[in-house]
Amino acid sequence: MEDGLGGRLMQQIREICEIAGIRTEEAARVGRRRLDVLSLEREVTAQKTALGRRVHELAGLPEPGDVLRDPDVVRMLARIRELESLLAVRATEIAAIRSKARGRMTEVRKRPEAGENPSPATAERMPWEDGSEVTQGAPASASPEQTQSDTRI
Repeated sequence: MEDGLGGRLMQQIREICEIAGIRTEEAARVGRRRLDVLSLEREVTAQKTALGRRVHELAGLPEPGDVLRDPDVVRMLARIRELESLLAVRATEIAAIRSKARGRMTEVRKRPEAGENPSPATAERMPWEDGSEVTQGAPASASPEQTQSDTRI
């Protein structure tokens, strides 16, 4: 029986380690994309500021004319649109990375060890995945009185 218990425990430890690796890889990839997003957002802000400055300059001319015919304004608007489309691409990439990681974690949990039934951990979500805190219950050897006193604290 200990071989079975030890084997299941080792399988659960392997699953947890593999899931931790998947989550770490996901965090690194998403982190890089988020840095790109921050950089792109700063550039969008800078372009909009420059655009506003240029429109203000054009409005101050004796004969303002059509702002949208100014080559600088047209160039800045095109750059802003380009940056905004890159932001959308980064958001899509982040969603795809997260989705792929979730799929890989699901596969890890469903994968039985060779010749064995799936371990109980494969059928359950890990405690940290639902956003709740991991709580520590009463030890298996605790008496009902000890359990009741522990829960009153």
